[in-house]
Amino acid sequence: VVVVVVVVVAVDVVVGVVVVIVVVIVVVVFIVVVVIVVVVVVVVVVVVGAAAVVVGAAVVGGLVVAGGRCVV
Repeated sequence: VVVVVVVVVAVDVVVGVVVVIVVVIVVVVFIVVVVIVVVVVVVVVVVVGAAAVVVGAAVVGGLVVAGGRCVV
């Protein structure tokens, strides 16, 4: 009877530890994925924003130059 109890407790402890490890791994992976996604989104937004500013400046500059040439 004692052996059975010890085995059951041991199995229960092992299963508990495995479950905890799996949960920790899942949480860590989830956090890493979220961080990567956030970083990628921020980088994309910054790059797109910078590109939009450059294009906008180029368009405005082109219009100003074209306007100046037309006036001249």
